[in-house]
Amino acid sequence: MQGMAETQLFEACTILFGDHLDINRQFLEYLQLAGVRKAYRQRALETHPDVITGRAGTLAPVDTSAFRQVQQAYEDLSRYLKAREQGFVFHGPPPHAAPRRRPHSASEWRQAAGRSSRPGQPGPG
Repeated sequence: MQGMAETQLFEACTILFGDHLDINRQFLEYLQLAGVRKAYRQRALETHPDVITGRAGTLAPVDTSAFRQVQQAYEDLSRYLKAREQGFVFHGPPPHAAPRRRPHSASEWRQAAGRSSRPGQPGPG
């Protein structure tokens, strides 16, 4: 796990667990889904717009960026832990890179599969 993905995971840990911890590779190796869920629930209660509005007793618009950061951190760490459980480690693009477009037509499907667009004709390569 190198590059952008690792730094994103470190940032996600800092968002959920706070900056008072030493977040490093050993921390990521030790990390468990139950701990991530617990930290997420605590941080969500601290940053959720509905909870903040209820505490303030006003209907003024609330900044939701902190809650969105907490949600994204939880998603990133959950994705990492599930991949780690299956033996995968993030390399290359960050976990929330844009997904590749799926082929829509039959000819695009054949092209993606490396086959010719005409029956009976050999595919490329």
